[in-house]
Amino acid sequence: MKRYGTLLSLQHRRTKVGLCLWSLIILLAILAPMISPHDPNQQDLQHALLPPVWFEQGQWSYLLGTNILGQCQLSQLLYGFQVAVIVAIAAAILTALIGCFLGICAGYFEHLFERIITSVVEMWMTFPAVVLALLIMVALSPGLTNIIIAIVLVDWTRFCKVILNETKQLKQREFIAAARIAGASHLHVIVKDILPNLIPSIVVLISIELSIAVVVESTLAFVGISVQPEMPSWGGMIAAGLESVFTAPWLVLPPMLCIIFVVFVSTLLSDGLNQQKINGQMLGNKS
Repeated sequence: MKRYGTLLSLQHRRTKVGLCLWSLIILLAILAPMISPHDPNQQDLQHALLPPVWFEQGQWSYLLGTNILGQCQLSQLLYGFQVAVIVAIAAAILTALIGCFLGICAGYFEHLFERIITSVVEMWMTFPAVVLALLIMVALSPGLTNIIIAIVLVDWTRFCKVILNETKQLKQREFIAAARIAGASHLHVIVKDILPNLIPSIVVLISIELSIAVVVESTLAFVGISVQPEMPSWGGMIAAGLESVFTAPWLVLPPMLCIIFVVFVSTLLSDGLNQQKINGQMLGNKS
């Protein structure tokens, strides 16, 4: 049978485009301190609520205008990429590690351990994700590390449930039985036979989690319990500009478009990877 490896075929157009655009997002986050025209927290009250440069009163020194405190919208937008990228990547990786570890163990060893994990997952998933994240953040207090912890605590169940079911299915395959008959240890079977076949599903789940993490962080920032106030966040920018949405729409539209863009790119990537998984286009060995 075909055993999937860790390498990905990039033949699918959506995968290529998704990876290229995500690379651009990461690049913007890295270069934000160098390409931002102003300190995002610097206040210039004399130029408060300046419109973007294409409006009559706009100024080239503030390309996307300023907010009510005179802070540069473009600088805040670029620094917002840093928060989005850090939260998305860290949350996706940690969620995958915890969810996959518990899912593989529960699916492989089954019996009491599986029943316990399944019960916890089902109970945890009855709570709306955003509400649960809100409760966790209220308990932890705002901060970059805490928002990552909150997202991980909310979303590990998504990984665990999928990986648990797939592990149980893989355990019934003949090549697993053959490995056990040949004297392979449980650890060897999990690492060499189970895990490589789960890689496609794990990669797809991670790509989905990237967009979920950005949306959750933005939602929490909108209500004021995400990162610290001195760290620009798209959700915080939307909240700050909401009162002036009709008179100064440039305060709200750019961060909204950034959130939509990241979600679109992540969806494009996950869709391409999932299609590759279905079509069996992920490279691997045959066993």
